[in-house]
Amino acid sequence: MRRVKPEATPVELDAGWSAVGFVFDSEKQDVTSYLDGMTTEFWIENPANQPFYKYAARAWQQAKLTKLPSSQPGERSSLPPDQFYDPPENQLLSEKVVSESAEERIIIRTYEFTKVRVTFRKDGDGKYSDVASTELVALKANPYWFGHDIYAPRTIAEGGPFTIGRVIHSNRHATLSAYIGGVAVFNRALTSYEMARLSAIGQDRPITPP
Repeated sequence: MRRVKPEATPVELDAGWSAVGFVFDSEKQDVTSYLDGMTTEFWIENPANQPFYKYAARAWQQAKLTKLPSSQPGERSSLPPDQFYDPPENQLLSEKVVSESAEERIIIRTYEFTKVRVTFRKDGDGKYSDVASTELVALKANPYWFGHDIYAPRTIAEGGPFTIGRVIHSNRHATLSAYIGGVAVFNRALTSYEMARLSAIGQDRPITPP
């Protein structure tokens, strides 16, 4: 979002508004973020070392460990499967050999939402066929894979949690320092063109139809 000075004039304040939006597509199982009607593909490198994405990296690793035939070091059998981070990796987009020695070969495989480092060891026939380890080296943050549906209350009367700009009391500080001029929630996934049209309301800029 754009920054404006505390003593900004009404004209400067009006020019400082930004439109922020998120689209959840339940069929594609992803969430795409938009800023002023525009979206950009964004990857998080080394997610295991990131304060926020380290949890997704751990959940990805647990999903892989539980698929192996026997109990593995570091496997948490008590972790519910619905807490795994397990985006589809059945379609390989690219593969790159990053190193190779007499005993092992390391390859980076890129999928739609993940980049995985796979270490192969030689088998009895001298071929690199034994997988020694797999490691999540990057995950796509935008669009972000979201394998669950949005929570819906059992009844209309029960209602459900919905907050914007909420204060997280355990941290004792506000998570958003800005004015919110308006909020809109739709009952379906909007297209990129519709997101651009929404962001252009009140703005003097043309939107090209798809």
